[in-house]
Amino acid sequence: MSNINLYQTSGGNAKEQGRLAIMDSGFFWSLSSLLFILVLLGGSKLVTRTLEGKKLALENQITQESASFGGSDLDRIVDFQARVDEANKSIKTKVDMAKVFTAIENSITKGSSAVSLVYTNDGKKTPFVEAKILAGDFPVVAKQILSFKENPSFKDISVEEITRGEEGIDFKVGADFK
Repeated sequence: MSNINLYQTSGGNAKEQGRLAIMDSGFFWSLSSLLFILVLLGGSKLVTRTLEGKKLALENQITQESASFGGSDLDRIVDFQARVDEANKSIKTKVDMAKVFTAIENSITKGSSAVSLVYTNDGKKTPFVEAKILAGDFPVVAKQILSFKENPSFKDISVEEITRGEEGIDFKVGADFK
């Protein structure tokens, strides 16, 4: 039995061999890739069209809502925004008044007393402090001005007014607060 050939070829079914050759070939994979890409393209166009419609509907709704605002409503909104802007500006430029009072308290010398204090801060430049001080005589006035000049919290110190009265010497000192 050594002369028996057990190997059989599949040459008998040519139709099945042709179908397997098509499945294994690059043509099938190229065609299926093309179909997949076309399906994705169609889906993206459909989604884009749907989203464009939603966008137009939203723009129309915004236009209608904007048109419904009357003059008084719009004025209230603008007024509120102006108040918010002013509050934000105030918060940014706010100076702790306790620091101002402490700086003035530390600068007041013996023999003089603060009568009034004016503090201005418009936010555009440094805060300005104006103090009206009562002193007994001119050497005390000179010491008081020197005390303000030596205080690191103040700069650009100037004597704005000085008068002599029955109670003593009144003078106004102005300075920029650091």
